[in-house]
Amino acid sequence: MGIDNLVDVAYASKPVLTFDVKEEGRVIASAQLYVMESEKGEYGRIENVFVDPECRGVGIGTVLSKHILEKSRQLGHYKCTLSSSKPNAQRIYENLGFRKHGESYRIDFTTEDSL
Repeated sequence: MGIDNLVDVAYASKPVLTFDVKEEGRVIASAQLYVMESEKGEYGRIENVFVDPECRGVGIGTVLSKHILEKSRQLGHYKCTLSSSKPNAQRIYENLGFRKHGESYRIDFTTEDSL
């Protein structure tokens, strides 16, 4: 089995929980909680947070985030992480107890990129 197959299996085995907030059957907010592993145990990683622009500013993002954090605690995670470059979202996360930790690095891929 090659390394590519091992990586595919590793990613396929990670649970992902999707949380949707609906209004009249329409999704107005959504986020995902990835279950990650480290030497200390499992932890949560919040990704793909979205609140419909027409629904922002009324607390939906805060309620959604609180719900996800509670689920992460229930799953026994020792921490929960996320990244955000949006000041409004950062304020919400800080009010929920998140603190800036370390530095974040990223690489964006385009169709012209190759490794």
